[in-house]
Amino acid sequence: MKKPVDVLTDADKKDILDCARRVAGATEKAIAVHRAYLRTHGLRRGDPYFDFMSEVDNPCPDLLLRSRYREELLTNSPADRKAET
Repeated sequence: MKKPVDVLTDADKKDILDCARRVAGATEKAIAVHRAYLRTHGLRRGDPYFDFMSEVDNPCPDLLLRSRYREELLTNSPADRKAET
């Protein structure tokens, strides 16, 4: 099975990571990014950025699932590892 094409830009990933890190003001920006990609690419299951944002931008979120997605995103994000080096 082919790996899905990465559609998010580095700037978009940074906005979502900032939201996951609870940076002030980042949530609104990350939700705007998420909604824009939903309109053009649909829901992308299995992508940690979209998984996390699907729970952030949910009127009735599963908070435990959101915390798992946040942890996965923050510990396994290639964009995050680039910033650390």
